Amino acid sequence: TLFVTISIRISFDQSQSSMAGGKAVKRVLFMTNSEYGQANVILAVAYEFLLRQNYDVHIASFAPLKRRIPELNELASSDSGSKAGAATFHLITGLSAQEALLERDEFIGPFPPGLRGAKDSYRVTLPAMATTWEGPEYMSGYASCIDILDSVNPDIIACDPLMSQGLEACKARSRDVVVLSPNTF
Repeated sequence: TLFVTISIRISFDQSQSSMAGGKAVKRVLFMTNSEYGQANVILAVAYEFLLRQNYDVHIASFAPLKRRIPELNELASSDSGSKAGAATFHLITGLSAQEALLERDEFIGPFPPGLRGAKDSYRVTLPAMATTWEGPEYMSGYASCIDILDSVNPDIIACDPLMSQGLEACKARSRDVVVLSPNTF
């Protein structure tokens, strides 16, 4: 069993956060790919923020993840006695990583365990993951991330390390970002 403990300590200018019940509410934006291996750690941390009730949680991802947000909200609500807030989903336009890779119709794995499988994985899978989207597809997702950053204007941004469009959007807007990884690569 793997246990992960995350502790984030950030001081905020109270004037930038909204107020709810006399408490400052911080806006948190999570940006992630929609594939479960990447999104699960983001959803787990978002769940914890929802339970704390003084965060306005936003999750930006591709269409396949949208259906999991009501499930997340329902779980947080039931576990907190209906006191948890609800996460807001923001759609990143374009194909998800899985959809983009499937559209290529190239074999990228899985490979058998062992040295030969690892060698094949590094030779085939890693380059494919690094170049998931074609130029116009990538830029569509990037522009969408810029729009989401501008509209949400979060106090905290956490991003999946393979969500390169989100990372680049944060860099373009000179925003600090926490990289939240499920031990990718």
